[in-house]
Amino acid sequence: MARRKSGLERIVGGLTSGAVIYGLWFFQILPMGWALGLGAVFGVLPILTGLRHGAREIADRGHEKRKKLLARESKNTKRAESLEKTVLQIAKQNRGVITPALVVLDSDLKLKEAEEVLSDLAKRGYAELRVKDNGTLDYLFPELADS
Repeated sequence: MARRKSGLERIVGGLTSGAVIYGLWFFQILPMGWALGLGAVFGVLPILTGLRHGAREIADRGHEKRKKLLARESKNTKRAESLEKTVLQIAKQNRGVITPALVVLDSDLKLKEAEEVLSDLAKRGYAELRVKDNGTLDYLFPELADS
């Protein structure tokens, strides 16, 4: 099965054909009427179809990039939701009080990830950041704390 020509290949082919036909007319090998007819068929039409195919190729590349970006965003969203669930489960096991270090010990999260998730949950109102008397930080999840 033959490979389809790209838009650029079609444009170059049309320009080449047009140049050859113009050269044949210029050197008076081909009459003007023939040169115009052949130039339109073998020069202008391939250039126009090349432009159309080129535009479609550019649009297709844009659609592919958008699909990849949306897939990556979806994956990141699922990962963030999974991290939140992990942190909330650990908080529940610890009667609603946790630290980033405790999250790291009880999960596969890195310390930076644990800090980011806990900070985000606190910003959104699901946890309270507390500073203890000794200067350490912990997070309280009131909904998960023992009454």
